[in-house]
Amino acid sequence: MNSNPAIRISPPEFQFYASRSSSGYISRLTIRNLIDRPVGFKLKTNAPARYSVKPVLASLAPNAVMEVYVRSDSEVMPEDKFLIQSLPLTPAEAQDKLSSTSWRLLDRRRITENLINCSMMRGFRAHTLSQSSTRSPTPSKFSQLTPPSSPTKLSNENWAQGASEVYNKFQLIIEQVTGY
Repeated sequence: MNSNPAIRISPPEFQFYASRSSSGYISRLTIRNLIDRPVGFKLKTNAPARYSVKPVLASLAPNAVMEVYVRSDSEVMPEDKFLIQSLPLTPAEAQDKLSSTSWRLLDRRRITENLINCSMMRGFRAHTLSQSSTRSPTPSKFSQLTPPSSPTKLSNENWAQGASEVYNKFQLIIEQVTGY
């Protein structure tokens, strides 16, 4: 196995959060190519029936970044692990599309292996933007807040109803901004 790292994994473990859009749990890793040659990588797990990984196998251009997404329909178990195998690709290997078949034909002595642990996180993942994104999340998060057009006199009943609506709007905004 090669001892010089060709990739950097961030964060160093899969951190699973409850999915906002469906049942189950999701996680994301960023893989960065640290060298000036294309790098191939493949993800494996000791619990393949429990996880869906996208992409499982890919190549990264020199100094490129890619996000890997993992989904599980059931809770993550403490003994669940992932293995990422990576290796610098030769010019000939880089020209061909990486496939399961071509991966099996690569020289095993060139492959670097890293274990990736899994952990369950509470709540939902905070909305974060990938490094390739340039839009700011802040304006849309607070666009729901509108100041009153003019002061009004409210009865106790109307005031309580209005306060409840404002509270619910703030709760929604807090959930969107913090992910909790």
